[in-house]
Amino acid sequence: MKYTLRTTIGKSVCALAISILMLTPALLITPQLYAQTGNATLILAQTGQAPGEGLIPGLSTSYYDLAVVSEVFLGLAMRNDTVVKSMLPALADGTVANPGWSVDSTYKIWTVHIRQGVNWHDGVCCVNATDVKFTFDSLQNAGLAAPVESFLTGIIGGPNNETIVDPYTVKFTLPAPYAYFVQNVLTTGIVPYHVLHTRPYNSTSGVDWLHSAFNTGVNPSSSDPGPIGTGPYKWVGYDVTTSTVHLTRNDNYFDFPVRGKSDLVAKGEFNVKDYYVKNIVGSDAAITALKNGEVNVLDNNYNLGTTPSFLSDWGMDNLAIYDGFGVQEMGVNMNHPVIGTGVQTPACQAIPSCANGSNPSLAESYATDIRKAISYATPRNQIINSLLSGYGNPAITTPVVGNPNTNTSLTEGFNTNLKPYKYSLALANQSLVAAGYTLPTAKGGCYTVQPATCLTPNLHIVLLVPTSNSARRAWASLIQSQLISIGVDVGKVELPFSPNIFARALTPPASCNCLGKTYDQGGFDILFVGYNLGIDADPWSLYDNTQFAPTGGNYYLWNNATNNGLVEQI
Repeated sequence: MKYTLRTTIGKSVCALAISILMLTPALLITPQLYAQTGNATLILAQTGQAPGEGLIPGLSTSYYDLAVVSEVFLGLAMRNDTVVKSMLPALADGTVANPGWSVDSTYKIWTVHIRQGVNWHDGVCCVNATDVKFTFDSLQNAGLAAPVESFLTGIIGGPNNETIVDPYTVKFTLPAPYAYFVQNVLTTGIVPYHVLHTRPYNSTSGVDWLHSAFNTGVNPSSSDPGPIGTGPYKWVGYDVTTSTVHLTRNDNYFDFPVRGKSDLVAKGEFNVKDYYVKNIVGSDAAITALKNGEVNVLDNNYNLGTTPSFLSDWGMDNLAIYDGFGVQEMGVNMNHPVIGTGVQTPACQAIPSCANGSNPSLAESYATDIRKAISYATPRNQIINSLLSGYGNPAITTPVVGNPNTNTSLTEGFNTNLKPYKYSLALANQSLVAAGYTLPTAKGGCYTVQPATCLTPNLHIVLLVPTSNSARRAWASLIQSQLISIGVDVGKVELPFSPNIFARALTPPASCNCLGKTYDQGGFDILFVGYNLGIDADPWSLYDNTQFAPTGGNYYLWNNATNNGLVEQI
């Protein structure tokens, strides 16, 4: 585990189907931590719970779980850092120059050699090809229903496309070339065959993967152990009462050329002996815990840019400001009949060929007008300056992002010529008129549905906002007031992300039949959410219509042939 002496405040992005702004991840570290060497204790406070969705790699999409999972499990490949961004062999057997993986001339057949002699945390030797194939077979199995199932199956093509060549070599034969194979597939955390192969993926009579202590961390036993990986930290336990995970350093962590044990020790980056991840709700409580020495680190989602007095007291000498990889966005339900497909917009309803569904592209254009109106009504700079003390940048696109103020790319492939939508209620009104709405005839805002102060016909939208982030809740309220001022009938509902919003909007059970439904029907209209970007951002997994939730990452249900063609090219 690497940590630095300086407190860091990162600027991150907010974008989406409607681009919003770059919000501020903040990482605060107490100087007292650095008086210790070799056996330091580090306590990280997070706004969300870990374990939340789960601890098995591939079963969780939670940023909060990552703080634990990334230390316990390793993939065949890993990222060096966020500056050089090079890929390194981890469980793959190789060096930086010869990383242990290769691809043939068709760019479809990948051969990966596995590092020999790597023990699992329970002492069992050794990680091998069976573990690797078992991991990818499982994550593509419909019975497990992993969130990455559709993503991995779309790339690998199914378990039959993985071949064990020998005990330490696996071959992947892809149906088509995939440029990010190393970055987005080989980084998948490998799980132990000897622990999980007898456990059912899904069961109503026994303990399955999802409900096992291996995944939940709760009440482990010899027959149902907690997480077992190969990473630099080992599982100790989870205190349900205090919502705290405890990991301890893996002193038998294996050596590999860069980021292995010897390399970390030589650089002074393996000094933390005991690592705790604690859920503290609210920035005030987290700041108090930091000041009292109860925690050492506050994660970025506390958005400490909203507490300028604390940052001033903390001291600029302990701050480092940089463009971070955290996104805050408004996600639109693209199956919504008004703001998604556009079929029920007044402009579409006035044209028979549009209203009857035979001209979907025309209907989509009217929905685009409404989304543009929402974007024009979003005061990005006001949010950044008034709510975040200037710690943020406006965003344009996601997941490929950059800083429009400096024309620099943050993730690979960002078009530096792009600029964010400007704030303009006049342009917002024009877009609403283009979608067929009649503007209000009186000022005052659409606080009660009446023709004089609301659009005609009424445009009803509900903003669904997680309770975990105070800054996000504040800018949701600001956007609500802006939309109300131009005649939109806007409601706002705040719920805990996990389990309420996650189960409702992102992974609803089939029994509710609410995937893609509006908020009033049990789904969502517009979802406010934050997440961390991949350095090699892959829009295909988020926007292709083969990647629909709940088995894929296309949570907003984008379904457009032109869009598919573009993201497949990337």
